[in-house]
Amino acid sequence: MQNLIFRAYRESDFNELEPMILELYADDNATTVGSMTQEQIIRTIKTMTTQPEVGSILVFEIEGQTVGYAILTWFWSNEFGGRMLIIDELLVKKSWRNQGIASRFFEWRFAERRYGEMAYELEVGAKKEDTIRFYEKQGFKPFKTKHLFRKA
Repeated sequence: MQNLIFRAYRESDFNELEPMILELYADDNATTVGSMTQEQIIRTIKTMTTQPEVGSILVFEIEGQTVGYAILTWFWSNEFGGRMLIIDELLVKKSWRNQGIASRFFEWRFAERRYGEMAYELEVGAKKEDTIRFYEKQGFKPFKTKHLFRKA
């Protein structure tokens, strides 16, 4: 995978990004919020491109072809004594899976530590056992605490 790059989202990426996001939510019926809408996608893109302190969208690219994406955000964690980087979404297109792309993303992310992160968090559908095993190989473990949420 010689020419794999991870770069910031550009406006011209929308037509590639939107179907990947919709695929992620269609495939992961364990999501709490239900289906994804174009309005939500556009709001996320607008927020992250105009307020980079909120987070970022990364596009995975090989030879100019989009092969995946990640949405990153963060918060300060007293428990970890610094920034917790949340990998909110991560998807590699089906035709590009099992080629080491996600592994390379994690290697790059863990080495770069661009945001001074002290820990990483991600979500995965509870029934996606292969995906859970992959993330565990990347060093992720279940929290001892249970995360709860409430819509505003």
